[in-house]
Amino acid sequence: IEAIHRAFRKGIQQCLSHNEGLKEQYLHWVIMYHAPQPHKQLEVVQWFQTQTMQCSPSIYKLLFAVSESVLLCDIDSITLLSNAQKNNIDKVDRCYKKAINEHGKTRPEIWLWYVEWSRKYNKVSTTSAIHQRAMKTLDSGGLQKFLQMINCRFTK
Repeated sequence: IEAIHRAFRKGIQQCLSHNEGLKEQYLHWVIMYHAPQPHKQLEVVQWFQTQTMQCSPSIYKLLFAVSESVLLCDIDSITLLSNAQKNNIDKVDRCYKKAINEHGKTRPEIWLWYVEWSRKYNKVSTTSAIHQRAMKTLDSGGLQKFLQMINCRFTK
């Protein structure tokens, strides 16, 4: 199993461009093979955050899903969080911030995912600040799409 991890990682690191398919296959393999081992899934997410170059929004969406399902599965309410739960929310937040740093000017869907996630796990003021930051950061085309997506999602 470790040889498979090493092979995927070596392939991803050696092929710096055109490796999105390999990244996606690796994440899907990790999710399926290590489903009963959340610590292994988190190890791979952390590897992606520290050892890979820029990822596409679709790869980030997978990273968000894995992080949230493993780290935040025991959170029912944000009003009574343990320190461990707060730390887990911070870890997922850092993943979103990395994606925003890479794609925040042009990819409104990442901002939308961040706002939706923040609505579940943060105070209203934090979510509002993320929304405001999106409006300041996105280029004009991205801003228009973001506002359309927000209106479609939250005005139903």
